[in-house]
Amino acid sequence: MVVKTFSFIFFTLALVGLGQSKSFEWDYSGLNSNEVLSSNIANEIGNANQSESAEQLTPKDQLLYFTLIAFRDISQSYVDRAANISHSILNDDDLKPNDSPLIKEFLKNITEFMERYEKYEEIDELFNLVDLYSNTTSHYFELDAALASPDVLNIERKLKKYGSDDLDREFEKEFLRFVDRFYEQMDEYKGKLSEEELKKEMAMLQWLEEFKPIENTEEKIISFEKFFRFYED
Repeated sequence: MVVKTFSFIFFTLALVGLGQSKSFEWDYSGLNSNEVLSSNIANEIGNANQSESAEQLTPKDQLLYFTLIAFRDISQSYVDRAANISHSILNDDDLKPNDSPLIKEFLKNITEFMERYEKYEEIDELFNLVDLYSNTTSHYFELDAALASPDVLNIERKLKKYGSDDLDREFEKEFLRFVDRFYEQMDEYKGKLSEEELKKEMAMLQWLEEFKPIENTEEKIISFEKFFRFYED
């Protein structure tokens, strides 16, 4: 359930907790989009520097902004691919019409995802979409096939046919690619700090050293929650 863990942590901390943080006062309007996001993250930060005052976008805030943009882009890519998969599932003649309550519920959730995807605009809804699709699909890949019902196996086959299992794996890879870029951003951030400022950031730097050796992706995402805590006042 890597995707669900990711969406839960980012939605609850970044959008709720950080929205009230005094150290991060600029709003999230620049992060809202329902279009495919292809712009370079560095350019995003550069544009923010032009539009925000130095007090509003300090080096530490730039690090957070980089993270928010990256998480948004990972989620955007996920829901765009999920929409393509959902479209294929809803047009699969083998699943309709169907009298199975389980398959009816599954198709109902997929339909809800598509309806919300087609009209969403705000970033909080983007993360709701990640959560909705993940809740609807991911658990089918964790079931024991020997104990699963024919309807469950049918849904699992369709999800695999249209690439939903690949989507979950790609999500993990995208997060790990982000982590590599995050390390680079952290190195740049540390290079901008004075000795006194480095002392003030000792807790964050200690967390980073504990974060790096974690190999399990879900555990790594859970640990990343602590990064957002360093922006709470």
